[in-house]
Amino acid sequence: MRMLALAEAWCARGGTFVVAGAVPSAFVPRIEALGGTVIDRPVHEADGTWTTVTAQELRAAAVVADGYSFHADFQRPIVEAGIPLLVVDDNGENAEYLAPLVLNLNVHAAESQYVRRAANTQLLLGARYALIRREIVEAASRALPGDRPVERCLMTLGGADPLDLTGRLLRHQARSSFSWCVVVGGANPRMADYERLAPAAELVFNTSHFADHALRCQLAFAGAGGTVWELALLNVPSAVVAVADNQVELAERLAALGAVEYFGDAREVGSPESWLEGLEALASSPERRRRLIDSARAIVDGSGAERVVQKLLEVV
Repeated sequence: MRMLALAEAWCARGGTFVVAGAVPSAFVPRIEALGGTVIDRPVHEADGTWTTVTAQELRAAAVVADGYSFHADFQRPIVEAGIPLLVVDDNGENAEYLAPLVLNLNVHAAESQYVRRAANTQLLLGARYALIRREIVEAASRALPGDRPVERCLMTLGGADPLDLTGRLLRHQARSSFSWCVVVGGANPRMADYERLAPAAELVFNTSHFADHALRCQLAFAGAGGTVWELALLNVPSAVVAVADNQVELAERLAALGAVEYFGDAREVGSPESWLEGLEALASSPERRRRLIDSARAIVDGSGAERVVQKLLEVV
């Protein structure tokens, strides 16, 4: 989703884009709706030469690499060909950086994570660069106060939800005092199972209108990814779980800043019963929910994608 946000901001400045990678089929129409095209190819660190040649054939103004395996061997041929490169890197995973731009949009981003970088590498660090889709930014003006009574809870656990936290919680959701809107990601294959598990819940698959659904909710249970920023702008207080290594530090830091309630690493701790208990506690405390929103809104403003595009244009 964050790459869609960047693509939107790039297109708003008159650009076009191509996505190369293993793109789930459910996301292809959303890319095409923005005017983008898809090259279906698993891209990894050994594909730097292929990426360089393809970018030259397309006469691309720049390359953006978002993932956990774009190491120096991937970056080198692109940089040596003189093609501006932005590497999106959440936790200093790639060890060495040759690209002119490196983006880490997390609140725990620090220069010390990128000690091995080229002399001309610019670091774009922190939530001021958070990539948030235009739909969310525009809908923020319609957001209601974050401490209103909780009648509906939003559940959103990423594109694939490999741990099936959605299904685990849906088996117990009838015990909650509020209703549910469940946003199921486009790479999650279990929609039919969820419909059998929770016929009374509102189930939405691969929606392109996330903001409309979120605005009708007063609380959220989410994975600790970029959705946290979207919910913050929409004044929906969030309880989050980490579902991947790169989410743990983000969730812990956001909790320390008072921006989310953190229920822990779902791979190791927690249960549907404990998550529901925590959500009920939040639902019963308007003051806690108000503090969460105030803290989260102080961190993110929704203009990060435009800032990143401006940095890209400066090196093109």
